[in-house]
Amino acid sequence: MKNFLLLLAVALLSVLGLLAFLAGASLMISPSGSGLGLSSDWLSATPFNDYQVLGAVLLFTVGLPSLLIAAYTVQKKKYYPTFILIQGVVFILWIVIQMMISSQLLNALVLGTSFAVGGILVIISILLIRLNRLRL
Repeated sequence: MKNFLLLLAVALLSVLGLLAFLAGASLMISPSGSGLGLSSDWLSATPFNDYQVLGAVLLFTVGLPSLLIAAYTVQKKKYYPTFILIQGVVFILWIVIQMMISSQLLNALVLGTSFAVGGILVIISILLIRLNRLRL
């Protein structure tokens, strides 16, 4: 069971990290959001004029950390389950903040999938912490 949880965590973190890295980098390079099909009109009710800051936050809070934590998990570095937990919570918070900033940025499918990925990461981390305490 532990190997399955490790594999699932690494897969989720890797996909999440890669997608967030690419999207964040794209938004930083092309702050209009046109590269990802985003409308600048969606930012009208926000404090942002373009997507550059949001791209940087996505890249440095979700993208890079997810990739690093996936690598830590593969290497079974100390506290890796805690890092998975933190990243799951960070991702959920990122989605909640996006919803607060502009409801137009997320559709129902993306929203549901994102919460599921964050929730699954949290559950995996709790199970891994418990399994590690039992030395299984």
